[in-house]
Amino acid sequence: MGRTSQKFSSELAMQKYWNGLDVSERFYTEANIPLIIRSAGFWNHESGPDFKNAAIKLGDNKLKGDIELHMRASDWFAHQHQHDSAYSNVILHVVCENDLNQTKRELLPPMLVLQQTEDVVNKDVKGKCAEALFSLEIEDARKLFLKAGAHRFKEKSKRFLRQILLEGTEQGFWRFLFEAAGYKQNSSAFKLLFKRFLSYPENIRKSNFEDILWGESGLLPDLITDKIHPEIKDFAKFRWNNWWRIRLQSNNPIPWKSGGRPTNSPERRLAVLVNWMRQFGDTPLKELGKYTEKSSPGELVEHITKKLEVTDDLWDNFVNFNTKKSSAAKISGKSFVLEVAVNVIFPAIYAMTNFDIFKNPQYVTRQIEKSWQILPATQENAITKRAGDLWFKDSRQKREVLNSAAARQGLIHIYREYCEKCQSDCNSCKWL
Repeated sequence: MGRTSQKFSSELAMQKYWNGLDVSERFYTEANIPLIIRSAGFWNHESGPDFKNAAIKLGDNKLKGDIELHMRASDWFAHQHQHDSAYSNVILHVVCENDLNQTKRELLPPMLVLQQTEDVVNKDVKGKCAEALFSLEIEDARKLFLKAGAHRFKEKSKRFLRQILLEGTEQGFWRFLFEAAGYKQNSSAFKLLFKRFLSYPENIRKSNFEDILWGESGLLPDLITDKIHPEIKDFAKFRWNNWWRIRLQSNNPIPWKSGGRPTNSPERRLAVLVNWMRQFGDTPLKELGKYTEKSSPGELVEHITKKLEVTDDLWDNFVNFNTKKSSAAKISGKSFVLEVAVNVIFPAIYAMTNFDIFKNPQYVTRQIEKSWQILPATQENAITKRAGDLWFKDSRQKREVLNSAAARQGLIHIYREYCEKCQSDCNSCKWL
């Protein structure tokens, strides 16, 4: 067709190229099966497959799933993807070079050997909704996202309500706080830790919560064989000695994941939970709810963020039991606190308005809604970046529309309801 092609210089170059592919781009796989790209998926900058939520037509079959890119086909085995469940939903393996024999080739997903063509490089891809959003006034576009954000907020609150009805107000609340402490990387690990914590009798939990959490976490180092920083060794020894006397049984290690920001290490996040338990008391959710009755939205936001933004004389200075930070930093920084307030605290208090604990539940409901809407914008994540790049032609419009946590929650809601469900296939999307 008159297009020149060349091999890619790096895997990043392949990813950039794939991210700019036109919908309905046609290829043939390594096995000579016709392939149509209905959606290239969204570029995943975190662990796991390179492109998530893609859609292709392979022969007569329509497939939805993930896409992994490598310079060489053998990189799949070199990176141990065959043993990683995160890659079990890969529907297409895109490579620059097929260096596998047929036996190994048959163990992998369908393969596309790809070379770049000049007319796709550095292309700025926009969704079909970008033009419609660009035509809206800033305030009208903001209202659109705020409305979607309010819907997502109420759905979160319903999830809290269901959990509260199952296991009680405060226990349900703490379950979600543990989950939030782990974020994506260690959410499951903190859920397991909370389950182990609840296995202890209530009176033991109340008087020994710090020892139980550190002991059951498996994060305490071996005092004999592990390398421990001298300044934190006494803390580790003290926790070991206390937990050893009360522990119920010997459990398998909790599978903690590392590799994220050092300031977000499992040890520091666990220190956050310990400090929250220390200062919140037995009924944190009720106390926060009561404060809502007597404060303005601005006062409520300030009160909650101050409650969550804790410091620890020891763990502000450490990443783990062996690594000391070059300079002290709060174990719960502003961005983390904001995420917890948006995703846990406010939806949980809102759920409490369904119970007979407030003199004027309608007033409390309005106060929470107003407070949630004035929370500042949360940090960008993979979804907000992907959707922002797809939907906004103008960076100023994006910045001014998504200027609050509520608007960004609205973006996530719309993305999940439309982009995700149609695998970012704009031709089949019903939004706008």
